[in-house]
Amino acid sequence: MRCAKRVLGLPLFAALLLAGCATLPPAKPVQDLKVLSGTPEAALSVWDDATERDSSGKPVRRFIPVELWTGADWAGGRTLALEPVRLSHKPAIPSDHPVITIEGPEPWAGDPTVMVLKRARRSGRTGEIVQLFRINTDNDGLGRVSDSRAHRAGPVAEASKFPLGWWQAGETRAYEDRQRTRIIIEELDYVFLGVPHALRYRWQTNLESDGDNSYVFAPGRGLVAVFHH
Repeated sequence: MRCAKRVLGLPLFAALLLAGCATLPPAKPVQDLKVLSGTPEAALSVWDDATERDSSGKPVRRFIPVELWTGADWAGGRTLALEPVRLSHKPAIPSDHPVITIEGPEPWAGDPTVMVLKRARRSGRTGEIVQLFRINTDNDGLGRVSDSRAHRAGPVAEASKFPLGWWQAGETRAYEDRQRTRIIIEELDYVFLGVPHALRYRWQTNLESDGDNSYVFAPGRGLVAVFHH
């Protein structure tokens, strides 16, 4: 553990990464999301257990891990953490959505005690878009701390862009950040394009451009659909 001691005050993986004693996992290939069925039954069992249902089988409450956002494998733990990841995937809707690459975690330059995941894609309108996400202070969402693209670049004090932890069916949470973020659960746990345990929620803000969207995330795939309102 000599390497970890070279960077004090950080989680073990971050310390090892900065000290040059650890590396991110190799990138996984881009996933074809036009056909989403075929998730192994064993992998689905942890997602089955994460949803509480009523006597009729209707989803009532669900634990949402970071891995639903990244598309990485999930062991079923109920602790929120940014685990090492490096993968790429392409959403199914819209069909021309660019490939998304997620990697990290790494210490955030704005506060090295905060770990972030980097999400990158190339837009036909604005070129490369690079965003940094961290788990918010309420432990109930992933929010951006940085957003860099052609027409703007800089820090973002966003409370949440993706819900984390325990959420109920139909639940709405409002945040007092600058953009007045609201997260609304539209489908807590359903089948989307053949994949069980997908999540659909609406993200609303007071942003004038692209500030009201619904997103669908699926186990093992991450973001699979975006619907603009």
